[in-house]
Amino acid sequence: MHHPDSSVTSSSRIAAIFVGSKYSSTCLARCMRQRPGFVSANLHVSVDGQHVANYAQWRSQDDLDAMIADDAARVHMHEAAAIAESFDPIYYHLRETHGAG
Repeated sequence: MHHPDSSVTSSSRIAAIFVGSKYSSTCLARCMRQRPGFVSANLHVSVDGQHVANYAQWRSQDDLDAMIADDAARVHMHEAAAIAESFDPIYYHLRETHGAG
């Protein structure tokens, strides 16, 4: 088990999204990865293509809050919401990570 450096506070947003068959990653590629404080995003698409789990990491809670408050990011979030039949974002702080070996 790896415990992250306690001097670094990363924040995560995990969203479970039901999209039917309308999934597209172009919004992420064009908008979020350019945001200050963005670390990474992992998009998991269900085998049937109906659900997406978006696990996004941000350098800090302040960076995540700034993204949520930014008008350009809101445009992206509204575009994503337009294709979603349901959307359930939950916010987390990274506690520990595990790797092979």
